[in-house]
Amino acid sequence: MRIRVGELAGRVQRAGPGGLTYDIADYRCEPLDPDDRAVVAGDDAEDVRWVDLREYTTLSLVEGLTETLAQWGALPMA
Repeated sequence: MRIRVGELAGRVQRAGPGGLTYDIADYRCEPLDPDDRAVVAGDDAEDVRWVDLREYTTLSLVEGLTETLAQWGALPMA
């Protein structure tokens, strides 16, 4: 998928192996072609897909993700 990177949505830090800390910056993005919504998981993910709020609530998520996305105004729409 080709995208246009927008403004910073938010930033979090997560503990990693061996005492490392990951500094994760998430950006708002939009597809360059609004009709092209095909996504493919990279080597950092087992699965990737678009979900609406109903499906989102059924997913097994990292602790604190929903609260963080809510603070950023970045939860999936209904």
